[in-house]
Amino acid sequence: MRIVFGALGLLVALAIVGSLVKRQLQAVGAPVRPEAASAAGVALPAGTGTPLSSRSSCSAASPTT
Repeated sequence: MRIVFGALGLLVALAIVGSLVKRQLQAVGAPVRPEAASAAGVALPAGTGTPLSSRSSCSAASPTT
């Protein structure tokens, strides 16, 4: 009986957290990549986002000696 109540408690807590996360994500809105927005016909301000080709790959992870 104790296991059943524990599992039900975890499910209720998970449902509450899931509901709160869903509400917060809907309030903020999903982030839009510049490529996807331009393909959909949305005009973005200049300088929005960084193209993937110009990003340095893991420059902080590789030590310069």
